[in-house]
Amino acid sequence: MEMEKVWQLEVAKKSLKKQSKLRAIDTFLESTSGKKCLEIGCDTGVTSYFLRKRGGDWISVDGDKKKVEIARKLVGDTVFLTDGRSLNFADATFDCVAVIDFLEHIETDQEFIREIYRVLKPSGSLYVTVPHTRGGKDLILNRLRWWLGFKPSDYGHVRKGYSLEDLRAKLEKGGFKVTGYTTFSRFFSEFIELLVNYSYMFILNKGQNKGSLKGGIAPSSPEDLKQHQKSFKLYSLVYPVLGAISRLDEFISFTPGYILMVSAKKA
Repeated sequence: MEMEKVWQLEVAKKSLKKQSKLRAIDTFLESTSGKKCLEIGCDTGVTSYFLRKRGGDWISVDGDKKKVEIARKLVGDTVFLTDGRSLNFADATFDCVAVIDFLEHIETDQEFIREIYRVLKPSGSLYVTVPHTRGGKDLILNRLRWWLGFKPSDYGHVRKGYSLEDLRAKLEKGGFKVTGYTTFSRFFSEFIELLVNYSYMFILNKGQNKGSLKGGIAPSSPEDLKQHQKSFKLYSLVYPVLGAISRLDEFISFTPGYILMVSAKKA
């Protein structure tokens, strides 16, 4: 399957935030070659596709039935549905679990963390990405986001995000010890992403949320992308300029990013 013929990979190639996330995950995660791995929060399968390229035996799950079906078309049948409470796998099945933008979508995050603990091997590793709230206080673009009219539910979120302290406390309560953390997607990338999301949500879709569990701020199906094909082509033309602007993030690496990623082990 060639990348240019797959709609969700086409969209991902033009998403500065998605590209930043893929780079950060690839850098932060341990080697997965020869390991049994679980991805939680596969969405449309983009991250699943790239995780499988890193090596290892991957299984993916998501809480949205439609997204599971879409991801299966991209990476095969090893994609399953979860209710955000339980995982249909035996104890100590996985060497590595990567939870990608999922905990903020479920009310049962603490319960689910215990379930992740159950399916991890005693020596297994956990990696989690979540929106970053920096000590419970909104970063400047998050404040702008809510001022523009976005609501957490537009992203499919039940909470705005987590600070490092919030997430550490939940993981420790669930039996884990945090071993490292980083943040990524800084001001310039995030600002561009916010403008793109605003255009998609409030201009192209006139404020209608077409999403489900993961919200409605980006195309979630080939039909949705086809509906806005002209706009996507226009965006593609200016993407190189936006990409150049996003690289200004390299000069503000001392500032907190808008995505928090942590690593943990069973305590």
